[in-house]
Formats: sequence, C-alpha cells, structure tokens
Amino acid sequence: MKAQTILFPTDFSEASSQALGAALFAAELLDAELVLQHVLVFREADLHIPEAHFPQPEELFERLHALAASELGKLVASRQERPLRLREVVDRGVDAARRILERAEEDRVDLIVLGTHGRKGAAHLLLGSVAAGVLRHSPCPVLTLRSGAGTRPLLKLQRLTVAHDFSPAAERALAHAVALARQAHARLDLVHVLEAPEVPMAPTPLVGGWAEAFFEDLEPKLAQSLAEVRARAAADLEGEVRILRGRGALALVEHLEGSDVDLVVQGKQGRTGLDRILLGSFAERLARLAPCAVLTVPAEGSSLV
Repeated sequence: MKAQTILFPTDFSEASSQALGAALFAAELLDAELVLQHVLVFREADLHIPEAHFPQPEELFERLHALAASELGKLVASRQERPLRLREVVDRGVDAARRILERAEEDRVDLIVLGTHGRKGAAHLLLGSVAAGVLRHSPCPVLTLRSGAGTRPLLKLQRLTVAHDFSPAAERALAHAVALARQAHARLDLVHVLEAPEVPMAPTPLVGGWAEAFFEDLEPKLAQSLAEVRARAAADLEGEVRILRGRGALALVEHLEGSDVDLVVQGKQGRTGLDRILLGSFAERLARLAPCAVLTVPAEGSSLV
C-alpha cells in the first residue's frame, strides 16, 4: 500500500493538533508527501469586500510556521532517519469542507487526515462539522482522530479492526485493512454489530424474550459468515471475528473503549438526504466517537490498494 499525497487540513484547534501525529504517521508509513492546508473562510456577504479577497497573510503564516516549529517540529525531529516531504497551502472559500474537497481533487490526494471534535447529540446536528462534510463527500479514504482525553494517538499499527456489515463497501474497506496489516505485520480482527429491530411498543417481558431469541438465532450464523469472510481475505494474519450486540456504532465504540485497537477500518455506504438525517450514519458516528483512529473507505472512488 502506497500513497503519493496526503492532505492534512488544519484550523489550529485542539482537534487538528491531536490529528497531526496521525497525519505524520500516515505520511511516513505510506511514503507520501504531506500537504498542510488552512482554509480562510469568508461569508457570502464578504465577496465584494476587497479585504475578504486579499487578507493580510502575515499573521496566518506566523501561525503556520509556529505550528511547524513546535508540534510538527518535535514529531519530525523524532523521525530524522526518514525525513518527510512537507508542503503548506492557504486556500480561501465560503465553505471549509468544500474547499478541502476541491484541494483534494486539484492535488489528486490519496488520503485526507482530519481531527474531529467528538460532538454528540443535538450539538452535532445543529452545529454541523467540517469533518462530517468531508467524510460524507470525499472520493478518497479519510483518516480521522477524535480530540479530547481518552483518545489513543496513532503511533503504531499492531492491531486493526474492520467494521464489517457484509456490504460491498465493507469488502472494499477490508481490502485496505488487509494490505495495511500485512505491511505492518499487525493483527486483524473483524467485527459485526447485530442490532435488534425496533419494536413499536412498550418494553415487556414478552418483547424482551423475543429480542433475545432474535439474537440467539442470528448470532451464530453471522459469526460463521464473518469467519468465512476473514478466511478468504486474511487467513495469513492473526486475528478473530466477533459479533457485538447493541446500537450500531455506539456498540462498537463501547467495545473499542476497552481494547488496545490502533486503527478501525470501515466502509462508507454514501447514504444522503432525509434517510441519513433520520437514521444517522454508522460511519460518521464511528469516526466522530471512536477512541482511536478511524480509516473510512468510500464505496466508490479512489483507493489506496
């Protein structure tokens, strides 16, 4: 597995700072050029204001170089035996996510690395997220890392987990995970989340018994199918398969909290519109809430393998 160009958009926030290490690790692992991007965002109403078109760059470049001299410099210094190729770009636009995606297309980027703020519930729905916009529409794989305490930095690849739902997107994600695991001599586990169907009635012992029977009937069949998928794709790698019970991505997040997984790899189905708003997105939730790095591979578009 190899990439030519990795894009790391930064807004100088805590989320970006924590994700910087993941970007450097990916650039070293894949022997790729790392492009550091900052997007100057102005409002539609500013389009006819000269200052909006031609902002003074001195302060911005000071911050970029301060970043390079501090956190970036420390991480690069620890990898002197394999110097990285770095490039800085400053872009302007009315929408940060759109400009990031445009830069990815212009530079033929193979991978985008982003920090996420880990928002939950209404805050995420109302405030939105640049990371979510990029994740939703990116034609190339996206590597994300949640900000905040409890997040494991991506400094090694010893254990990978694939979130597998038996879809074509999951198969594409599995191909990426297998290539990474072989390159890093890592363990590779496959996980499927079994979520009981919603029952439109108040909980009762009868309903609870029905749900338990549903799990007990389907779980061994899914485990067997998942084991067959793993045997076909990764028989030469150490690892296991596991069926989790729970609420979609949240069940997997809970599992990851108690593990030493370095990277989760998942496919993105491309759900959009009202369906995504009402039902949510497994991929977006996992990328936002997982305690470790998450590589999201689109069902279509460019690939690292």
